[in-house]
Amino acid sequence: MTSHTEAGSCSCAHCPTQVSFELPERLIEAFIAGNVVIFAGAGMSTETRRVLPTTFYEEILSGITAENATGFAEVMTSFCATRGRSELLLRLRRRFDLIDSFPELRGPATSFHRELSTVHLVQDIVTTNWDSYFERHCGALPIVTDLDFAFWSLPVRKVYKIHGSINNVGTIVATEEDYRKCYRRLRDGVLGASLKLMLATKTLVFVGYSLRDDDFNRIYNYLKRDMGELLPRSYLVTLSDRPRDNGFQQLTTIQTDGTFFITCVKKRLVELGIMLPDRLLDEVDESHETIRNQHRHMHEEFPLATYPDLIYAASYQDGLMHALQRMVTRCSTGYYSHRCNVEAVMREYKVLYEQALSAENYWDAAYLRGYAVGLSFLLVGDEQRKQLPVYFVFGSDKELVTVEDFRRELDRAASLHTQAHEEALRLVQGAESGTELYHPPHFGPWA
Repeated sequence: MTSHTEAGSCSCAHCPTQVSFELPERLIEAFIAGNVVIFAGAGMSTETRRVLPTTFYEEILSGITAENATGFAEVMTSFCATRGRSELLLRLRRRFDLIDSFPELRGPATSFHRELSTVHLVQDIVTTNWDSYFERHCGALPIVTDLDFAFWSLPVRKVYKIHGSINNVGTIVATEEDYRKCYRRLRDGVLGASLKLMLATKTLVFVGYSLRDDDFNRIYNYLKRDMGELLPRSYLVTLSDRPRDNGFQQLTTIQTDGTFFITCVKKRLVELGIMLPDRLLDEVDESHETIRNQHRHMHEEFPLATYPDLIYAASYQDGLMHALQRMVTRCSTGYYSHRCNVEAVMREYKVLYEQALSAENYWDAAYLRGYAVGLSFLLVGDEQRKQLPVYFVFGSDKELVTVEDFRRELDRAASLHTQAHEEALRLVQGAESGTELYHPPHFGPWA
């Protein structure tokens, strides 16, 4: 195991690439405004030597004899001419399957996607990569064909896969002819026209490319040619040297690793109070497991026949657990990392709670109260998070954190809220001994 030492002397695979850089304030402002589009290349995915010792290009190159084939598309064309396109796609599929089979390979291949996932302010991603990591790890809706573009206005994160997808092998762009068709389609088709319209008001950040990258040069030259003066401010995040070519005057180079760049952007957004730190989401799963155990023990310790108001505590805990469950399952969309989103949906749950209370629908009211408290997990301070009320009794004005707190209030539930108690008696009538109560997640302003 390699240990991390003083800056600049660590020999692990990651630290040497984490080059310090100055984060432009204008770029942070673009992130805050939701105006950043990420352009992602293969260097942020499967084609880094931290994943496999050879790239897909090198693997295919070793299988051909054409001396003049050096560019990516030329090599793929030459391979297809002798071995067939099916063999090329089969090798690509096997490569992705190999990477996905082992955490040691999948981890570095998806580190950028996982780091980007919680940045809710980034809703549009364009990639030349064929893998499905943005869909899996960022919750992005894939836009691959012109027909898919009918859904471009949906208010969800999207990834525009201009070179196709491994999940739709007929769309893969690899050979010279594929590239000609692709850029003709971008120039004349619906996808290209809509993409240019969207990009005209955005700030572009290219990651996973170098200045010598065929894909980067094709894309950048295409955008320059077709958008002209409308080409938006662009940044290239790369470890390679700054451009000397006059063709890159509108391009600002940031010399560092792409994943480290996103880490630094997130740190700044957290400092500004716009984004919640990832560590909170890391704590959610552990807290959910703790509450689940308390839920089970509560049913074991308090018989329903003796404590009918247990039905509300159980419903409350279901709401609490469902809120935490949803944070875990939806964290890749970035929704729960954006403070404003969490505050807004929590307000909606509080309104629904008051409405259910007014309607004397106590079972649902308890659930809604629990869900709202679960959402507050991300918003309160560290000490308050440790004292989150896990139990609930109608009419009690106390924060019920421990089982002892709960027992004291449950013993006097009938006097604390007579109507809720009478409704509890009706609801549990006929329930068998040992029944574990459950409130399904059938309603709510789901985020």
